[in-house]
Amino acid sequence: MSDIRNYPINNNFDLMNTMHLTAQTLSSQGFACQVTPMGPQAGMLVVSKDRDGFTNIIGLGIECRATFTVINQTQLTVNIENEWTNKIIALVIGWFCCLVPLVTGAIGAYNQSELSGKITNAINVALASTGSTAQTFGSQGGYGYQQPNNYQQPGPGYNNDSENPYNN
Repeated sequence: MSDIRNYPINNNFDLMNTMHLTAQTLSSQGFACQVTPMGPQAGMLVVSKDRDGFTNIIGLGIECRATFTVINQTQLTVNIENEWTNKIIALVIGWFCCLVPLVTGAIGAYNQSELSGKITNAINVALASTGSTAQTFGSQGGYGYQQPNNYQQPGPGYNNDSENPYNN
């Protein structure tokens, strides 16, 4: 199952810079990252850990492929796909043969489910550090309320109902 995220972006958005900053954040957390450009408006980031040898066989290896796509220079779409094959094999072997791969497969499945959230957080950090997100959307990253440009805070003492011109 894939996880699709959409981010509003500015005209000065640099896709490769954002992907490299995301990879740098994840690399500092111990993940192996590979950035692959797929054109001027798309790229793929492969994030993995323990994907070779015995740890992968017993289900502890984790991997995600994040595909970045810029749409109409206003939106960044990120599709994160998880790799579940080695966890499924470890769980099946553990269920029929011995308990150890069952436990390690379950641990690997939990770590795999957490990886897409870590990638999303790294993307948010990269977008925030480059200032590439659109300013017209709320600071929470959603499409919530934004105060108008001419909004002025009421002065001191304005909270008194007797001074409110609309309260008769």
